[in-house]
Amino acid sequence: MFTIATYLARPKKQIEEALGFYSDTSFIEHPDICYVNIRNEREVKEYLKNGVITPEYLNTSILMKLRDVTVLGLDVRSLNLWEDIINLLQQYADYQEAEVVLGTTPVILKITPINSEKVNWQVIYEFEEDRTKSFELVGQILVKHLISSGKEYFSLLISYDLPNKDALKKNLQQLHSLEAVLF
Repeated sequence: MFTIATYLARPKKQIEEALGFYSDTSFIEHPDICYVNIRNEREVKEYLKNGVITPEYLNTSILMKLRDVTVLGLDVRSLNLWEDIINLLQQYADYQEAEVVLGTTPVILKITPINSEKVNWQVIYEFEEDRTKSFELVGQILVKHLISSGKEYFSLLISYDLPNKDALKKNLQQLHSLEAVLF
């Protein structure tokens, strides 16, 4: 089973108060303190209402698991990661293979065809080759999960009534269009 969840980085001040310090490694070592699931409407809306996060620049992490194996972990955190995945899906729709850099991180997501059904899904850590992960997956299942999770993400943000609702709707529409093309 393939699962995908999106997490929003909590404000730096809140992390410092909880841990007594702030560092990039805190996000890996203390994910429960540093992240909130995007589905936690109350907490996300409170951050937005209080202006401690900016709706146009959501610092997110996408946790992807294949059964019990972490495909993409909470160590990859950047702005607008779902837009990068939309770009990956668009390339895949256009060329049956795709490659994108995630945000400002040195992590590349790559899909290459193996045969008419299967793809090689790679998470490439550019400067840490030993962390590179490769999975042989049914292409349609992978793409279906990515589209479904992206639609959930953008739908949730739209329901939170963010000021950048038009841009969010555009991304959601793009996912619907990709779904129509790919399925």
